[in-house]
Amino acid sequence: MEFSPQLIHNIEQAAAAHRNGDSATVREVYHRMHEAGMCQEAHALIRVLNEETQTRLLMSTLTGGPTFQVQFYAI
Repeated sequence: MEFSPQLIHNIEQAAAAHRNGDSATVREVYHRMHEAGMCQEAHALIRVLNEETQTRLLMSTLTGGPTFQVQFYAI
């Protein structure tokens, strides 16, 4: 399976924004992907970001690690 450079750019931009707590950019990328006809990819991206948040939250809870802002996105 080959991914377009635009899809890779969108994923990288959304992932970096998510790590930095920039939910506005994540939403912008999501909407931009939808407008470009990448609806399935946009939904998959949001699911992955939400799963990553759940994993971070679980690990922080289990280890007593640092707290962080929890951000989940609606599809």
